Formats: sequence, C-alpha cells, structure tokens
Amino acid sequence: HRVATMCMGEPGRHTRAVTPVYGSRIGYAPVDAADATAPGQFPLATLRTLVDGLRDGSGPE
Repeated sequence: HRVATMCMGEPGRHTRAVTPVYGSRIGYAPVDAADATAPGQFPLATLRTLVDGLRDGSGPE
C-alpha cells in the first residue's frame, strides 16, 4: 500500500519537502504564499526547489 503523509504547522514544515523524496505522490503547495490554507505551507516554486534539491543531492541554492 502507498501512503501519503505530512506533518502540519511550522514544526512539520520540513516534511512537506521530504515526503515526496520517500515516495509520497500527493501534496499541496499554493502558487502564491498569500494563498496558503494552513501554517507551514511552502509556495509551489520553493517546494519544487527543495524537493528537486533533495532528490538530486544538490540542495537548495
């Protein structure tokens, strides 16, 4: 079975970037930070940079 999970709020913010690296196929990121619907959400461009950096080992620039 596949499971999608993440923690909420500022303490769990890092899990939004880490879980896709471990296979989670679903998540949410607002295009604009002003449209966030919950604490701890990264804007889409930031989340993409973080996830891509974790996947290829380059980290954020």
